[in-house]
Amino acid sequence: MAPPLIDMADDHGHTLLELVAALAIAALLAAVVVPGAASVDGRLAVDADAHRFVQELRRAQARAAATGEPVRVELADGGAAFLLTDEATAARLGGGRFGGPTCSTNYPGGALEFSPSGWPCAVGGAPRAGTFTFSYAGVTRSVVLQLGGRVRVS
Repeated sequence: MAPPLIDMADDHGHTLLELVAALAIAALLAAVVVPGAASVDGRLAVDADAHRFVQELRRAQARAAATGEPVRVELADGGAAFLLTDEATAARLGGGRFGGPTCSTNYPGGALEFSPSGWPCAVGGAPRAGTFTFSYAGVTRSVVLQLGGRVRVS
């Protein structure tokens, strides 16, 4: 009969030093992995909200062009939400809350209008390019509105 591959008689357990070393290695791995996971979560949240907001801006822009009336886009709740309003009828067209990021803008009063030609304008004013900046967990993304009407994430 062949001898067993592992001799169980010599196994007396692990020492306290081995246990402490294993815990130290686990703690170091957690210290490296957890902040990286939080950064990925923040980047995903910012990207998702910025892209969703771009779609809403394009929808407002298309409605202004289709109806021939300005459509207003404004930030609400301290940058945690936005509203879309038909300026001619004062009817609310939509809006929504951001999933975690907050948004700020360089448009006066936190609002802009899309003119019937599709240009972004300061409310009641002349055409004006601008940005909406999303921030969350140290990650930022900007939604840029160019004077000619192009809307993009940078």
